[in-house]
Amino acid sequence: MWICASKKTIRGSLWGVLLTLIIIATVFYNLQNNGRLPGGNIALPKLFWLETVIFCWYVIPLLLSFDARFHKARIIMGLFLLNMTFRAIIELLMMYVTHNWHPYYGIGHDIFSIFLSLGLASQLRSTTPFVTTYLIIMALLFAIETKFALYMLQNVQHDSGVVYYVPAEKSHQRILERTAFTVLVMQFYLIIFIWKWLYSNTMNKLRAVVVDVNTLSEKQRKMMYILYTSYYAGCDKDLFYNDLSDKQWAIILSDKNDIIRGFSTLFVSEYEINHKAVRSVFSGDTIIQHEYWGDQSLTRTWCRFAGELKAQQPDVPLYWFLIVKGQRTYRYLRIFSKKFYPTYSSQTPKEIKQIMAQFGQTRFGNNYHADTGLVQFNQSHGYLKQEWSGIETKSLSNKDVTFFLQQNPGYQKGDELVCLTELSENNLQRFALGEFREGLNSV
Repeated sequence: MWICASKKTIRGSLWGVLLTLIIIATVFYNLQNNGRLPGGNIALPKLFWLETVIFCWYVIPLLLSFDARFHKARIIMGLFLLNMTFRAIIELLMMYVTHNWHPYYGIGHDIFSIFLSLGLASQLRSTTPFVTTYLIIMALLFAIETKFALYMLQNVQHDSGVVYYVPAEKSHQRILERTAFTVLVMQFYLIIFIWKWLYSNTMNKLRAVVVDVNTLSEKQRKMMYILYTSYYAGCDKDLFYNDLSDKQWAIILSDKNDIIRGFSTLFVSEYEINHKAVRSVFSGDTIIQHEYWGDQSLTRTWCRFAGELKAQQPDVPLYWFLIVKGQRTYRYLRIFSKKFYPTYSSQTPKEIKQIMAQFGQTRFGNNYHADTGLVQFNQSHGYLKQEWSGIETKSLSNKDVTFFLQQNPGYQKGDELVCLTELSENNLQRFALGEFREGLNSV
């Protein structure tokens, strides 16, 4: 199982590793220049270069390979990291154990890595352009490293003793100045890269619109199905199309080229339970392409739409009725609303149980099981592919995750847990309340 991490976790890890790297570099510089380690003295620009390439070749690929938002990029960066890990192990052994490292070995690996980086970049294409650019920059970095290694071979390496680094001598001033300039340029690039990766909210901006399902074109339906099957298995095209036609509305997320990057289907119903009118918004298939995780366009549009529905009949309770087959969706309920059911933190009130049973039986018939609260289809209606159904190790201690796994042990084969929360100003968290009120006031 591939472990994933959130953007917040990666941010903290990045700065922690960077601080550690600075401390290690300081200690290494003193040891190397005091003759405690083989290889001769190292000039300060060369130390900065060494620290920069370690950060670029190891730290960033490692953290990117854990970023849950970038599935294919994670695999690509994992391959890049594997290549560099082999180099690190062999190079360190030859430098500090067998003492037979030679620049030719590094040059050979640099040339191989140039082609590898460009090949990996070609596999990403336009899915994550900032990572594609990063790999191209890495190819350039390997080319520069090759140039530096050739300089070492021609100007620094001596028969009298092993030398691994350019020392701070006047004869090497020109190459050291070029090294310092290259490091400065790379630092500037890395600031931009890290900002886009971990801090910018505009990296992957989407446009969200609510449309009548009947107005969707065949091209749009095909794009939705292709996107859906990228993450879900066990659902053929006919089943997907039939399920889509059964809904009334769809929130479509598109990029600047009108390519659908996400969607959520909706069905609005009215019931009478215990002689009282209630309404529900049922969420059907919902998916966002992983490169766009973190974009809040869907959430904002969904909340405004719910507010507009509430404004139509303000005195009638309105519920969000959803069936959940993934722990990420279930955990979302806690940041969305103050009270939702079922939950580990409280018993489900009798009235809510009746509403859930009515919604479940009306919508799913015999596929709904009131005793377990699960919807279980005889024929699969889709389940998350294995690479997307994994749970972060640290999440296993989360009480909501533990509760979800207890309530829906068959989630990986497509079983779905019926959940309910009221859509009202008193029940929504601040996260959702602003857009909900905007919808309330727009009607």
